[in-house]
Amino acid sequence: MIAYRSLSDQAYEVLQQKIQDGEITPGQRLIEEKLALEIGVSRTTVKRALTKLLEEGLLRRHGRKGIYVKQYSQKEFLEIYDAREVLEGLAARIAAQVADENSLIEFREIFKIMESAVQQDDTEAYTEADSKFHSLLIECAKNQIVSQIMSTFRLRIETFNIGLIRAPKETILEHHQIIRALENHNPETAERLLREHIHRSRQKLVDVEDSSIQYTRK
Repeated sequence: MIAYRSLSDQAYEVLQQKIQDGEITPGQRLIEEKLALEIGVSRTTVKRALTKLLEEGLLRRHGRKGIYVKQYSQKEFLEIYDAREVLEGLAARIAAQVADENSLIEFREIFKIMESAVQQDDTEAYTEADSKFHSLLIECAKNQIVSQIMSTFRLRIETFNIGLIRAPKETILEHHQIIRALENHNPETAERLLREHIHRSRQKLVDVEDSSIQYTRK
């Protein structure tokens, strides 16, 4: 069955992609009339799409000045990582208890891509595999609340990407250890390793000044 997608949903996806691709940049003001013409929909449709993006934290309303693409500060990124540490740690604990062989095979396949990316010094491929690894972890936990919250967090992280926080050679062993904990169905170890993994990246951000945060695109 093909899911119905309203015009406002389609407009939302177009705008989200434009932000993610850098066509619309952090701090840029969004004008409904202009966007409606560009996308080929009504202002009402654009307004609905913008409302959803506001709710997800990708945009910010500045009183009568209008709506702007949100610029994240170092403090806000750190808060996201604090929450990620707890939620993904919980997801790892649950996943270690319920992950079946098919899921474990997927983790192993992702890890093979990571290994190849490290050998070829392919940061882009490693970044994509890293994103799939964490998404699969959330999916395996089968916890709807965690999934919904993390979906919003990952959208913000990936949309306003500041690149890999740590080098692939530094994190690949951590991913391998997490997979081993999942294979051994050890929830305590899986949670601890995942939280340490996120926390180390968070600590790297502590030394980054707000003004030096770069919004990069994959």
